Amino acid sequence: MSKFTPAQLIARYEACRTSRRTIEGVWNDITRLVFPYKGDMFNDYPDEQSIDWRENRDVFDSTAVFAAARLSASIHGLITNPFLRWFEASFRDSKLNEVAGAREWLEEVSEVIYQTLQDSNLNTEGGEMYQDLVGYGTSVLVEEDTAIDGDYDDWEGVKFQCIPIREAFFESDYEGGVAAFYRRNEWTAVQIMSKFMSEDVPETIREQAESAESVGNRHDVILCVYVENLEPGQEVPDVSRVMPADRRPIQWRYILQSDKTVLGTGGYYEMPAFAPRWRKMSGSQWGWSPAMIALPDIKTVNAMAEQGLAAGEKAIDPAIFIPEMDIFSDLDFTAGAVNVVRSTENIIAAPSGSDFQQEVARIDRLRISIMEAFHSNELELKESPAMTATEAMIREDKMQRLLGPTAGRINTDVWGPVINRTFMILTRAGKIAQPPAGLENAELDIAFLGPLSRAQSSDKIAAIDRVVEGALMLAETVPDNLDLIDFDEATRERARLLAAPATIINDEDKVEQLRETRAKAQEEAKQAAQMQQGSEMIKNVGGPEGVEQLTSQMQQAQGQGQGPQQ
Repeated sequence: MSKFTPAQLIARYEACRTSRRTIEGVWNDITRLVFPYKGDMFNDYPDEQSIDWRENRDVFDSTAVFAAARLSASIHGLITNPFLRWFEASFRDSKLNEVAGAREWLEEVSEVIYQTLQDSNLNTEGGEMYQDLVGYGTSVLVEEDTAIDGDYDDWEGVKFQCIPIREAFFESDYEGGVAAFYRRNEWTAVQIMSKFMSEDVPETIREQAESAESVGNRHDVILCVYVENLEPGQEVPDVSRVMPADRRPIQWRYILQSDKTVLGTGGYYEMPAFAPRWRKMSGSQWGWSPAMIALPDIKTVNAMAEQGLAAGEKAIDPAIFIPEMDIFSDLDFTAGAVNVVRSTENIIAAPSGSDFQQEVARIDRLRISIMEAFHSNELELKESPAMTATEAMIREDKMQRLLGPTAGRINTDVWGPVINRTFMILTRAGKIAQPPAGLENAELDIAFLGPLSRAQSSDKIAAIDRVVEGALMLAETVPDNLDLIDFDEATRERARLLAAPATIINDEDKVEQLRETRAKAQEEAKQAAQMQQGSEMIKNVGGPEGVEQLTSQMQQAQGQGQGPQQ
């Protein structure tokens, strides 16, 4: 028995919807001027004919449209580049990473998770998520397991969906994460029938699905995802194992809002919805974005551009002043027209009074301000295609300082939880190999390796290089200075910061074995060389008498080399 009735869930959804009315006004302005084809916040679409495909009629200057697209695409490439593995797994206790077989297992786990994400639609839906973050400051990404009723025999991986912000509502937990998630779906009767069992659908919906007149009518179907409390004495479920849907800790229901009919029920092992924010607004669960910062300038530049069009129209086709007695009829300004007038001397054009140079200068200043809000200057390359190494380092440093805090929040809010959920899904599907003995209960950590994360590690890499280079230079005059440097640890740390594959670095046991083998080979080679040298000397002096003479000479040489005793 669920702790919530359908009416209670709908009431909670309505409360979430009502609480954000203020920020929806800001979102609607951003939709009109930055994302003109994402749909109006306040207009419902009862059918396809109600959707207005001329939503860009309010955009008179597209600076913000292009700047937002550029920033979202850049963030996508800097954090979760589709062509690079942007994370790796490791044990929280760093000593466990050196256990035999641990690094190979971690590398395998990282690769399995990465390939699962690559085989899904994460790259396309992740791009939509970044657009929402740049524009609205908040986005909602949902990860679904394609297994049906826990059957992983024909498992097809995971799939993602970036929920349009106008349809997504959530309750926050004490850490700012998602405690409950609601989605408003506007579905036709045909869509409802294709989604749910016929016996669970009301008779009115079944009739509309068969009627040509009402087949396009849409109905509000609310998806409610919430945490189900444990009953007294009930143990916390083991989410690493497959279990019936009604026993899972996260429950979901599809409810027809009009009559509170439950159309479908089920359960999740983990909360499938993630709500990243660009930056957090104090006192609110919603985030703010570059588009919100630039919104006053965006409104102003669009208003000025619209006024400029009107002023330009007056300048190109000005009003005409004509004395009343100088014309016989209304003037015709069409091509090839013939007008009968008494005289053309008194026909003058009305002055527009517009200062187009000042207008262009003001618009340019506003455009620069908008592009700065979206970090366009830092994202664009200089006019020359050539970029020196120093310029590239400066650019990376700027990106690190500007986008580093945002990247950290996005990784914490969405990508860390996504990787953890994917790992658990793969575990239940039997796609994760057993860890090495003794590490079954070890805690895992996720390190992010995207270009921006690597740029943030560049300072540490440079520091290691400078220390090692300085020690090698001092060793020319002070050889003992090298004793300060642990070259093994320096190499391991540098490889970790560069996100080098763990399999290319030998563990401590392997390194010790290689060094022992090398030392043994060197000792054997030294002994062989000494024996060869002795044989040559014996051959040169000839016979036993020569050996005795050579031995006597060597003893005398050793005695002379020792010098007088003090």
